[in-house]
Amino acid sequence: MWKVLLFFPIFCFCNIISVEHTITPPALVLLQKIAMFSKQTSEAESYIKVSWSSVTTYTEVFSIGIYNSKDIASLINYQNATSYMSLNTSCKGNSTDLPKELQNPKITFSSDQKLAQRQINETDVYYVLLFACGSTELNLQITVESKNPHGYVPAEFYMLMPFYELMCFMYILLLVSWGILLAYYFDSAIFVQKVWIPGILGICIFEYAVGYLDWAIYNKNGQREVSILILSIFLKALRDGLGRVLLLCASKGWGIVHSTLGDSLKLILVTGSLYVIFDMIYEAVLRTHESAELWITLLVSLPLVIINTFVLYLMFSWLVLLFFQLTQNKQNFKLGLFKQFGWALAIVGGLSALWTIVESFIKFIWPKDEVWHWYWMFIAVWDVVFFIVIISVMIIWRVNERSKLLAFSEEVQEDDELSFEEEEKAGIELTKKK
Repeated sequence: MWKVLLFFPIFCFCNIISVEHTITPPALVLLQKIAMFSKQTSEAESYIKVSWSSVTTYTEVFSIGIYNSKDIASLINYQNATSYMSLNTSCKGNSTDLPKELQNPKITFSSDQKLAQRQINETDVYYVLLFACGSTELNLQITVESKNPHGYVPAEFYMLMPFYELMCFMYILLLVSWGILLAYYFDSAIFVQKVWIPGILGICIFEYAVGYLDWAIYNKNGQREVSILILSIFLKALRDGLGRVLLLCASKGWGIVHSTLGDSLKLILVTGSLYVIFDMIYEAVLRTHESAELWITLLVSLPLVIINTFVLYLMFSWLVLLFFQLTQNKQNFKLGLFKQFGWALAIVGGLSALWTIVESFIKFIWPKDEVWHWYWMFIAVWDVVFFIVIISVMIIWRVNERSKLLAFSEEVQEDDELSFEEEEKAGIELTKKK
């Protein structure tokens, strides 16, 4: 009976993978599972190559098969199996007991029988399998290389490149719009409006530009530039950390209710710094070990879960306190600003929770072979969520002629019946706090 080794559905997040295998026949090994685009023109290249070393003969020891989903279905039907894990057969002498067309479908071999290649003429998920027979333990250095018509970027993540271009353009629009407002009301602007918001917008632009460059180099050469990859990881972590710092500052009422953050400043900065450190570790593990075991992924994500929970707790408690204080003091204009901010956060939180459920459903219930085209969205959606959060922060700290006075002023109530919209339209009378 065959021993089924490493036969689980993992997509390749790299175009070249070289692994040393020690195999005790009889055995069936899944070397790689790769989503591929078909070539659109005769000049384009789309292929999967498998090469190996440390063997003297090919036909007497093992067989290589590169199957698409239809080939796999034929193979399973031939074996009369109900699932991949129950696939089993027997060895006939030193060769696999499979029909010739199933052993090596549409594969060409090199003259020394140590390189197999399949041209990709159909968009699908492809399985690279090794059938080992005989009685001798095999020690093989096996390299699997794949290339799509667009380049070396895996098919399921190719759409991230145009997405990064779009996000970079959107942040440039935000920065230009904010710069125009800032130039007009510069004398009335406060520190967070002059430095923090333009700073994080600039970091976002730089991050997406570097992220696109990382993918572009990878797509062209088949290898990642280490320095660009490290810079991309750092900028991603810095952006996320600063985003949480700004959310905490806004929830505390900085620049609107309070002119300073007081003792909370150290807590906010420490929280943001810890998030940057652990987010760098998390991103480094995911981008360099795409097939990392589940316990490793959970281990590096646990600190981020704890910090995010703590951030949500601080935001909720500080916003509740602000709502109470502003309501008691009848500061309707400021209360209206924070209600807008609260609604924006609630919408973002609801959408995030909904998408988490949808993503979990797709990943764990839906067949991966049918939804790999949308895998890039699992990364892109969270970038869109962050974009919405940045817009909500810009709204609550929007620049106007009263920005510098707002934190030092209180609303004088001449007519308790005035609505928030009426106050914003007519302007509010401000008086200096004593």
